[in-house]
Amino acid sequence: MSSRHINQLSLAVLASFACVLVLHSAQTQQKRKYGKTVSLGAKQAQLDEICITVHSSLIAGDFFDSLQKIPSDHGVEFRKESNIVENFPDTIFVTIRAFVSQCGEKSSHDGEIKKEIDLMESLHFAASWKSGSETREIPDLSVKRSAKTSSAFYHDWLYQLSIPSQNIPLTDHLKVSIFTKDGKRVVAFTAAL
Repeated sequence: MSSRHINQLSLAVLASFACVLVLHSAQTQQKRKYGKTVSLGAKQAQLDEICITVHSSLIAGDFFDSLQKIPSDHGVEFRKESNIVENFPDTIFVTIRAFVSQCGEKSSHDGEIKKEIDLMESLHFAASWKSGSETREIPDLSVKRSAKTSSAFYHDWLYQLSIPSQNIPLTDHLKVSIFTKDGKRVVAFTAAL
């Protein structure tokens, strides 16, 4: 077989492989239907002897319920029933639930519990919208803190962030970060529908 035939065969194989990749990529962008809440997942962190597991989700009344993300020739399209939806509602909420326990040896020492309470009551939150390479910080973030509840193994802390989202496209990403009072980042979440 001549080198010309080998080159043509190589090009044909590469072209076939590229077509398979393009088709596979198109198939992976399938239709997605959301429920009343949109989970942002869970993250874990350890600060000194305090272990934290943080779960977060988006809620906005019934806005996300039955919202569909549909691939289109122009990227993605969001629909609710037969209506095209382009923007978030005026306000969305990020619910954050933190499960806190002592790492390693169990301790019920009052000093350890006070350290946990001081940490969890002093957390700071930051949020921003991101569109492409542009990031817009959300100033004066409103945070509602709930009292902790306890079990034999961990304490449960609840926070709700009110996020202004009027005229924000559904294709923008929301980044939420949690910091200690001295500025150390505990965890960060990104919401990308």
